[in-house]
Formats: sequence, structure tokens, C-alpha cells
Amino acid sequence: MKTDIPASMRVIEITQPGAPDVLRPTTRPTPEPGPGEVLIAVEAAGVNRPDVMQRQGIVCTATRNLRHSRSGNSGPCGRDW
Repeated sequence: MKTDIPASMRVIEITQPGAPDVLRPTTRPTPEPGPGEVLIAVEAAGVNRPDVMQRQGIVCTATRNLRHSRSGNSGPCGRDW
């Protein structure tokens, strides 16, 4: 298990609904896992139809990050685990 967790992470943000040029790479603080959660160190991510629909503004979600398809390694767990 990877234990050296960086303070920040890279994300692709949807700045507004639209074409692919609304996607912007940015940096965010690495979140701490809460109760019943686990932090995943993402090694690869893909874009699928729900991500495209979110970017186009067809599907509304609480986050502006693409996040449906990913693969990685388990990191720290929240307290309940």
C-alpha cells in the first residue's frame, strides 16, 4: 500500500458545459478519506459516455471533475474501515 500521499492532485475540470475545449487541467488539495471511504491513487483514467454528457451539460452532477472510469491502488482508509 502506498503511504506517501501528496498534498495535491491533478484533475481535469469542466469549466462550463460545452465542447472538449472547456476541459482544463488543474490542481486540487488531496482529500482526506472520511468514515467508510478509501483514498485511491489513480494510475489511469478514461472518459466514457456519462463523462461526455456531463461535459455537454446534459447530466448535472455535484462535481465539475470527470470521475467515472479509473484504476489505481488503494491508499488510506477512513476510520470505519
